[in-house]
Amino acid sequence: MTIKSIAIILYSNIDYYPSTTDAVRLLENKYKIVIFSRNIEDQLELFGKNTVLYKFGRHTSVIKSERKPGLSKLIEYVLFTLKTIYYSRRHKSRCIIAYDTFSLTTAVMLRLFNPQIKIFYHAHEIIEPGSSKWYHLRYWTEKVTIAYAKDCVWVSQPDVKRADFFKNLTGIKDVKVMRNFALRNFKEPVEKLALCEKLKQDGYVVGTFIGTIGKESYIENLVQFIRTSEMKIAFVIAGVVREKSIENLLRNENNRRLSRLVYLGFIPKKEINALLNSADFALALYAPSLMTEMNAGSSAKVGAYITFGLPVIYPSFWDYEPYYKEIGLNYDDGEGLLARVREMAKDQDLRRRLGENAKRKFKENINFESEFRELKETLDGYMKLN
Repeated sequence: MTIKSIAIILYSNIDYYPSTTDAVRLLENKYKIVIFSRNIEDQLELFGKNTVLYKFGRHTSVIKSERKPGLSKLIEYVLFTLKTIYYSRRHKSRCIIAYDTFSLTTAVMLRLFNPQIKIFYHAHEIIEPGSSKWYHLRYWTEKVTIAYAKDCVWVSQPDVKRADFFKNLTGIKDVKVMRNFALRNFKEPVEKLALCEKLKQDGYVVGTFIGTIGKESYIENLVQFIRTSEMKIAFVIAGVVREKSIENLLRNENNRRLSRLVYLGFIPKKEINALLNSADFALALYAPSLMTEMNAGSSAKVGAYITFGLPVIYPSFWDYEPYYKEIGLNYDDGEGLLARVREMAKDQDLRRRLGENAKRKFKENINFESEFRELKETLDGYMKLN
């Protein structure tokens, strides 16, 4: 007899979304979990024996995938959907957790074959009306999401403002907030990044930023600050760069002799943890705008910083989350960011106090177990049904 399963659909690489892997961790000890994702980049995460991972499509990189012709993207998505439907039915999936508009569209198609399936939707990315042309695949998956999200048994967003935005977009009254924090049972690694340790031994305070880097991230401000400031401060940055000009700026900074801003590129989770375990404070780099605010509102980044007890310098448009005031300093613009950097770097007592608050809040309630509890209880109820 085939055991009924929970399907997780993510039209991306699951390694890029720690909250999704954390959800698997919390579910796989009780249920059979079947993950459907694209074959983008190498697989880094390992799962338990109750979890099956399918990665469909030819192996490629994120950048190459984004640059594929439209017809190629359409064919790839159709094949992904057909394969997901086939294997999900084979594993007798009772519930589906979808994490983006592509995934939700696939789940809606799957339910045509089995109306008893319950769909849970927790979006990693916000819908941007008007950003896609009618002939783009994303345009149509967003249309399906707006039309069919109301039929899901669970709809959530990782941020208060994103939940309000989605309510207004879809008319759904009950959009829950489930923040993408880190697991409370996370075991902090003993490893530290040798680069950071060398800088700290030389008397530098080390700041870090991890995430997607674009033009609206104040990187130019940081580079100019590092080149002119006499403070003993350094930055170690990791992540994917979207704009070529920014990538060239960071690469050039890497090539400068005795540069105090080091760009590591995209690094695996183990190295990210070593970096966070070595830094003195962390940055959330976002310039204010409506869609930047919506896209940046996902709490995974700050959740990771808090896990390691790092004080956070964050944009003021996050002030509506009251816990930020206990763990960091806010800024309004590029000049404000640099003022906060100076303040954080020169005040060890401030860093210690904010860091202790971060560790305390993480243990109390800023963790993924607390956020995921209601969704898990709802899943438990549907999985018990015959």
